Amino acid sequence: MAVPHFEQCLSILKLLELHVYYPKKITREMALTVPGEVIARKDLNKTCNQPWFMLQNIIAGNYEGMSFAINTQTSVSESRGPETLLSNYLQGRKPTDSDGLVNPLDVLTSLFICCDDFLRQILVEKLSNCQLGIPLLLPVIDATPQTPGVEMLSWATSTIRKQWKTALGQPVEQSMAVHPLPIVSALRIGRPKLSKSKILNETINSKHDHFFHSKCTGGSVRKVVSNGIVELMWYLPVGSDRDSFSGAFGVMNLRGNAVNYSLQRTFMTKASSTAIIFCQSDMSNKEEMDVILSWNNHQSHLILVFDGEPQDEWSKTLQHVYYAQEEGGKMIHIITNLADVSLKGVLKQCVSANFPGKTTHKSVEDFEAIAIHTNIRIDDRDKGDNFECKLKAKDLLECLKEENSKEKHLPLQAISCEIAVKTRELFNMKCKGDMRTELYIEKVTSEIMTLREKQATLWKDQSEMVMVKQFLESIAFTSLGRSYFYNWTCTMLNRHSTSSLQPLRTQYKLAYEKKEGSENLKQFQKQIFNASVGLENLCREIAQIYEMASALSRMESDIQNFPEIAAEMLIDGQPLEIMDGDATYVPTTWLKAVFNFLKAKIGNKKVFVLSIVGVQGSGKSTMFNTMFGLKFPVDAGRCTKGAFAQLVPLDEELRVEYKSDYILVVDTEGLCAPEFALIERNTRDKELATFIIGLADCTIINSMAGNQAGIQEILQIVVYALMKMKLPNLKPSCIFVHQYKSDLLVSNKTITQDIRLKELLDRATKIAANLQGKPVKSFSDVIDVQHVANISNLWTGMPPMTTPNPEYVRNVLDLRELVFTLMKKRQSSGIDELSLKLTGVWKAVLYEQFPFSFIHAVEMQAHNALETEYIQASRDFRQACTSNRHACINACKAIPAERIEEEGEKIHDDYKCKVRQSYTIFLNWKENYFKMHPNVEQWETQTTTRITTLHKEMMSILREDYGLVKRTILWKSKINKGKGKYLQEIQKKAHELANELREAGKSESELETQFNRSWEVWIKDIPEMTELLNIEEKLEDILLNTFVAEQHVIHDYLRNIKDKQKVDVDITADDIKTERFSSQQSVIEKARYSLLKFQDMAISNIQYHRDMGSSCNESLIKEIVDEVRKLLTTAPHSNSISFTCEGIAKYTFCILWKVLPELKDLQKAFKELNDPRIIMLSQRENLWQVFQNECTKVGKALTTAFKISLALKDVIDKAIHLEFLESVVGYFRTSFDHKHTFVSKKSFHAKMLINLAEKDSFELAKIYLLTPAYGMFCWLQEYIFSALQVNTDNGETVLRNIYNRCVRRKYKEVLETTTNVCRNVGQTCEVNKLWQNIISSVEMTMMTPVMTSQVHIVFDNDDIEINDFLRELSVELKKAEDTLTRCNTDLEKVVKCEIAEVVTFFAKDLVGCEEVCPFCNAPCDNIAGCKKHRTECHRPQGISGQNWNWWNWKWKYEKVLVIELCTTAVADTSLQFKNNDVDDKWHKYHEYRTVYESWRIPPIVDTDTQLYWKWFMAKYNQELAEFYGCRKAKIPDSWKQITWEAAKQDLIDLYNLRT
Repeated sequence: MAVPHFEQCLSILKLLELHVYYPKKITREMALTVPGEVIARKDLNKTCNQPWFMLQNIIAGNYEGMSFAINTQTSVSESRGPETLLSNYLQGRKPTDSDGLVNPLDVLTSLFICCDDFLRQILVEKLSNCQLGIPLLLPVIDATPQTPGVEMLSWATSTIRKQWKTALGQPVEQSMAVHPLPIVSALRIGRPKLSKSKILNETINSKHDHFFHSKCTGGSVRKVVSNGIVELMWYLPVGSDRDSFSGAFGVMNLRGNAVNYSLQRTFMTKASSTAIIFCQSDMSNKEEMDVILSWNNHQSHLILVFDGEPQDEWSKTLQHVYYAQEEGGKMIHIITNLADVSLKGVLKQCVSANFPGKTTHKSVEDFEAIAIHTNIRIDDRDKGDNFECKLKAKDLLECLKEENSKEKHLPLQAISCEIAVKTRELFNMKCKGDMRTELYIEKVTSEIMTLREKQATLWKDQSEMVMVKQFLESIAFTSLGRSYFYNWTCTMLNRHSTSSLQPLRTQYKLAYEKKEGSENLKQFQKQIFNASVGLENLCREIAQIYEMASALSRMESDIQNFPEIAAEMLIDGQPLEIMDGDATYVPTTWLKAVFNFLKAKIGNKKVFVLSIVGVQGSGKSTMFNTMFGLKFPVDAGRCTKGAFAQLVPLDEELRVEYKSDYILVVDTEGLCAPEFALIERNTRDKELATFIIGLADCTIINSMAGNQAGIQEILQIVVYALMKMKLPNLKPSCIFVHQYKSDLLVSNKTITQDIRLKELLDRATKIAANLQGKPVKSFSDVIDVQHVANISNLWTGMPPMTTPNPEYVRNVLDLRELVFTLMKKRQSSGIDELSLKLTGVWKAVLYEQFPFSFIHAVEMQAHNALETEYIQASRDFRQACTSNRHACINACKAIPAERIEEEGEKIHDDYKCKVRQSYTIFLNWKENYFKMHPNVEQWETQTTTRITTLHKEMMSILREDYGLVKRTILWKSKINKGKGKYLQEIQKKAHELANELREAGKSESELETQFNRSWEVWIKDIPEMTELLNIEEKLEDILLNTFVAEQHVIHDYLRNIKDKQKVDVDITADDIKTERFSSQQSVIEKARYSLLKFQDMAISNIQYHRDMGSSCNESLIKEIVDEVRKLLTTAPHSNSISFTCEGIAKYTFCILWKVLPELKDLQKAFKELNDPRIIMLSQRENLWQVFQNECTKVGKALTTAFKISLALKDVIDKAIHLEFLESVVGYFRTSFDHKHTFVSKKSFHAKMLINLAEKDSFELAKIYLLTPAYGMFCWLQEYIFSALQVNTDNGETVLRNIYNRCVRRKYKEVLETTTNVCRNVGQTCEVNKLWQNIISSVEMTMMTPVMTSQVHIVFDNDDIEINDFLRELSVELKKAEDTLTRCNTDLEKVVKCEIAEVVTFFAKDLVGCEEVCPFCNAPCDNIAGCKKHRTECHRPQGISGQNWNWWNWKWKYEKVLVIELCTTAVADTSLQFKNNDVDDKWHKYHEYRTVYESWRIPPIVDTDTQLYWKWFMAKYNQELAEFYGCRKAKIPDSWKQITWEAAKQDLIDLYNLRT
């Protein structure tokens, strides 16, 4: 046997640049990855482009890519290489100008050599669809004498299915791998002057070249690698008189001289029923003669075709062959002139003689035995995994041989159809009648759970589910083994269905024609249903096992891994069923898990979803198969049932350009199917169209020409779905595709049809608009369809022997480019977002409230992401503004009163500019975010408004703070005149006394005695601040003047108060005006919490004035009284309570008397900072230390260092406190333990709810239930204080660690600054000059002024040694630093103001909007300042105390807490409510927005939501009833079964919280 020399073949591979992929390194994923640039014919002068050109054409189904011509003008030097020269040498040839050219058949063979098994299978299937010969036997180019030199592609051909009709017109559909047919072999001996392959093509089908031949473009180039391959194709009749042959048969074609390929020749002789041998008429080689003689030993007819009259040498051989054939009962024909004798006629006789079985028919699987006997390697046995998986798939198929095997082995999916019906009822509630909504939900849910229990019982038994158990064994396989197993399983099941369905359909047709009874027809339908089993049924069964385990909370470890199977299959190119075609249902729990595993395997990649819808038989699957090289099943009628998705990767270039990593291609079943009843069809089609279009980023609307009725019907369905999607501002792209028969003038003819199409679109839009009551007049009001594509018909003739139309392929690829153009305009979703979108769209379809649910499930994800990013950006802005505000205040405080007007305004303007710079950064963030996330463009205007409002707020606060500090400085200057003079005089006197005593040599005790005696004299004349306000008297006067009509209330309280600092607030019902629906106890509790909140607000105001350095004066007291009075008058209305006039007076008095200690502390703090005598007393220890140093002749360096360190302490202390504030904020924003809690209001809210539940105290929860905003603020305050008190690894608290880091950092900065100053002044320097240099440098470094106006230091005008000074200053600063870091005082009190400011900083985002749901009192999820309110956490209304008065008159006398959620109530058109907001009149829930316009409550009926609050109400039902004075709610049993773990997890999932 002659095998292509390895070096020769390798030279071809190198010429094609395929050697890097040898062997089998071109994978399926590589081939199906959408390339950034399509290779055109003009690119084929580069030989390396030829295999990829052929590959992309084969995958697209374009047979024209099999042949190509090369520009022969290309210089030889460009196309030759050392490999070519080596090949010439090995063959003893001289180089020619054709060297460097590769025969297309060699290119194809090289591709197969370099492709992996999975890609080979795809290529074989595509070649077969193009009616081209497929490689059956492939030479092994690196074979050795000890290894087989030929490989049979059994695995690659295993998936081929064909359809044809018999001579009697009976349809046949069979797997060609197992269906036996007569086989015709064609081979040549020598080099006859005839083209074997060309003659075969003309004989079988003159309209198409099934086998590549020398007359094809590029066929004249010498073959190297392809010699020795055996190709296989099938002739399939159409069942008419025009058929060339009456029956189907296979044709094998050996390339090259058969004499050289003994293995292939032996194989063909054993496999063939007829052999056609092409011979030279002048052949005289004995070896060639022996080849023909060897045919006598096999059962096959023989046709000898000569290229002329045989020479004499042939006579003996022909005579021997003739007699041997006759003797064996086999036919022999000798053709010497094809012009006189028709090869077709002769072949027809031979093939027909095989019927009905005179010779053995063979299938591809039959070839395997021949291959083994012939020592030919079989591809599926080359790797152990492949063959072992094939055997396991066959074992799995054994289960289907039993009667009713599908019902027996796959029982759960039958029950899933019932579950789908019940689930629809759960959302639609069409059979609810007068039953209360939540109770009806409980009833239907219970029925669903009963069905799930039935599934669980079947799964637990498992004795009958052998098929599923065998399938699940694949989890233990290797990754490659699983891929083989899934492919084999799919192939085996398809074979089973194909062979089983054909006779059943025939019987059903006969029974229908005979008009047999409906029961008999139903029996046939059931048999057809049971016989139809595919890989999707196995996946559907394990999906149901997973959904069952999830629903019943019985998730076992092995079941948790089931979704991984589907994820791997999706990656491996198997379709994923996203809609159950039998139940018309989407298993969202299963798909979410599959997407999670997919994300784990490939990352959260960006995915563009492309879907297609169209009437039945319009070629949807074929279009996607052509567009992306996929393997969606293609068949007449209902091939696709439900919806299936396949993942198509994009190459790196496209990923960057289109910002997508994959395309998720979604194929759907045909709409308008006649086998469904009209009502069922309309419902099914509407659901399918809405779901698919809602899920997709782009949808292709596919239709066949001439089917105007079908187009109109589908457009009505599509426009109805698009109309619903318009409401939430979604605008999915659509491309309308019309398939036409080939016509050069089609573009002109379609002009009128396009106009007609627009009229149909507008008409369908008006119909849908009328149904929904929308003011829409044309389709363009709903969506702009800019693309209407016309493509040629798929086939060039009549199947099954016709070929795909190359023009159709080109049109579809152009359509793909159009899709890519649209991809640029849309933002693809991440896998997480896609999973959420899929769930949201399907739920929307179920209860037909698409706009609300879609916003709730999809838009809210985008909105939540925007909110999270906005919060972070706004915090950055507010943090920058806070730093600038503090810096501005500190800078102003350092300015003397006489210069504050001029210099203060300049400083204020400077910091206004810095705030504007931060504002510009904030706006730039907004611009970039909306540019990168076009899916949130609807909120851009709102976000801009929020940013602008926040900027104005920050500027206003800066102005107010500046105004207050300026007024304080001017006022303090009046009372502090001379304060600096007193300090300066005492310092001077102490300095003079030290000079007198320096030479006296007194001891330290004597010096201290002298200093103390002098100190009393020095401070005797310093005045004390006496003009202080009597706060209690002034407060009484202001209250009496404020509440003139209610003075008796004030007097009563004043008389009854013995200790005015302790006031017991006695809240009574007489002081509160309540709704008649509210319980007295709950209203009193709500009022109590409101008073506590107002008290905290008053204390915060006092603290603010303390920070500004203000004192307690009459205007401040009036301000606080007015603020509290206003809060009591207006604010409680949002909590459904209001106070009487006497109540307002009473509680204003109580709150003000409660904060009286804070007012006194404010006055005390002001006095400590501004009383000259107190200030002098505070300086005593420092002056004593200076005095002692000067008296004891301590060096000038130490004295100066001590004085300067004292002066720097104040600026360092202020800088520490400012940085401490920023550090604490940063800690909570970035710390792993807290950042997920503080990232958004929703995550904070969820964390708080979990914490409240885990404390298991209804009392703690009451404050939140009644006043959510105040409850959240209190919990935030407690959370921050608690988190700061946690001990760290070094034994210190978090608070102490943060504070100490700030202290060390600031002291280090000051020391580094002073060191730099000293290095620049020389070895000595005048003390006053050094001091001034240090002041300016420290101010610049610390961004905080040194208040020289308040720190008066007396220096000598002597020079100082810089090195000595620097050494002493380092020691003094270190002492001061250690004093702060090692201080045992209560640090919490030291930084109390800063911590309070941190709480306020986060409260703005985390408490946010204080509006609550008018029905269930749940807080709005948005941050402060929002205009539209919403929450994802509505509760059962009984939690807020709603009872019969809020419900239906039927329960009027029961006064039972209600269990309905707001979302359920607004979804029910019959339920009503009444309260003060509707003047105590009944009002329908679903019309709530006429009363509460700013609220958006999605109408959702879903048993799987709000598990936390259902759990809460079931747990605290008794406590809630007692608190609200009602009877307990009638809790559904399903609520009672909710565990805390399930409730907690639901909350975590709802808010995407990381705990």
